[in-house]
Amino acid sequence: MGNIKKNMLKHDAQDQEQWANYYKNELNEAQIRIKSLENERDNYKNALETLMSVLSSKGIDLEDVERMLKNYTKV
Repeated sequence: MGNIKKNMLKHDAQDQEQWANYYKNELNEAQIRIKSLENERDNYKNALETLMSVLSSKGIDLEDVERMLKNYTKV
């Protein structure tokens, strides 16, 4: 095999390795973002459950909340 072909193969291997590293980093960042979004979702879910519990303890049910929200959005 000639030196030119060896250099081309070496360059191709380096290029493929760079792309592999790039996509590995992209995947890692996406996984971190997914985890962040899952945590955010869980925090909102917990806040909503707490709010619903507080409202329920004050005798306010889901229909009352929906009615209040409809009135609020009309303003």
